[in-house]
Amino acid sequence: MASQNTRLALLRLIGEHEGDWGWYQFERAIPPGWFVDEPPTTRVKEILDRLETDGLVTTTPGEPQRRYRLTDQGKDVLRAADVVSATA
Repeated sequence: MASQNTRLALLRLIGEHEGDWGWYQFERAIPPGWFVDEPPTTRVKEILDRLETDGLVTTTPGEPQRRYRLTDQGKDVLRAADVVSATA
């Protein structure tokens, strides 16, 4: 499971590129070892798959290059994190 910092960073990036990027674009933008709190061999695709399993992101169906979007639950996680950081 990805750390909270990794999850939030990736959710923010997905939100910035809502529906524009597939896993390949994320892999190019975030090479293995980029997240300091993850093992250096962790690939962003593994984290994306976990976020999808957890219901935080979804992909566009029926396309060979599925594009990632935040679910309502993913947006709620980001909002909650923003509230916590604003009050800290």
